[in-house]
Amino acid sequence: MDVKEVTEHLKRAGITESEQIVRRWIRQGRIKATLRTKKEGYQVEKADLLAFLKAHKMVSFESYEEVVNRLKEAEKRFAEERKRLMKDHDDDYRTYEKTFLENRQLKEQNKTLLRDKELLEINNRSLKRQVELLEMANSLNSSINVTQGNINSNISNLLGLSENATKQEIKKEFKYLLKALHPDRGGNERLFKVFNEHYKDFR
Repeated sequence: MDVKEVTEHLKRAGITESEQIVRRWIRQGRIKATLRTKKEGYQVEKADLLAFLKAHKMVSFESYEEVVNRLKEAEKRFAEERKRLMKDHDDDYRTYEKTFLENRQLKEQNKTLLRDKELLEINNRSLKRQVELLEMANSLNSSINVTQGNINSNISNLLGLSENATKQEIKKEFKYLLKALHPDRGGNERLFKVFNEHYKDFR
């Protein structure tokens, strides 16, 4: 036992609570002890502690075995309590670790779902615009046989422009339509070729 443990035993026996006094008694030889290293300090054997208590009439010869048994029981209870506390600590830590990992996984899943939702919304908007452009292209393609005299007016209406739209405005919308129909952007190659020819004629 070290000085702290010896002091605890003497405290329970009602002798002293001071580690300084215990060290003084050790230096005086009243308590037999061994100095191992400066770091470890003094070490006292149980038998030497009991001898000190007996010499100071703190225990009688008849109760000597009882004191030994009480010390053994106290050590046993201490070991059991320590084991229980360590088990509770390990259980609490495992529960905390499991909860922490589950929360982190849920956060990652939530981020992934949010990103997927954003991508779906973007794709939906893109698909909706492509459908609009294809419908516009089909309408324009079906009315492409109009006479040259009113082609500007019909193209303007089909492109969603006013009848008074300038040639520059029509060309701008035409370019946007061709860009959307371009095969490299996933558009319709046949319609792109048709409207590209009409665009060239329109120019």
